[in-house]
Amino acid sequence: MAGIRVLRVEGEELVSQADIAERTGRSRQAVNHWIKRDANSSGFPEPAHGASSRSPLWRWTDVRDWLGGVASPDERGRIIALTNATLVARRNLNSEVERQLIDTLLAAG
Repeated sequence: MAGIRVLRVEGEELVSQADIAERTGRSRQAVNHWIKRDANSSGFPEPAHGASSRSPLWRWTDVRDWLGGVASPDERGRIIALTNATLVARRNLNSEVERQLIDTLLAAG
């Protein structure tokens, strides 16, 4: 690709507390309870953006993973997250040997 380097595919899907409630079929109060209580006790994901604001946003893939099956499958979000993680890993490789190792691991997958 003549001088073009892909750094990431489309952005990760960020969701608000209201979005989480809608996607899980739970009330906003229930989601607020998860955020307030479970952030300290059972690892509810930290906000990806605006942690100190009145309207924080979370990565949907993080929330979905924390829910462990309560939310509907989100294959598109999962593939985007995996692709972006792969691109970050490749960007951080220091040698051709490391690149070949990652390519071999991905091909074996």
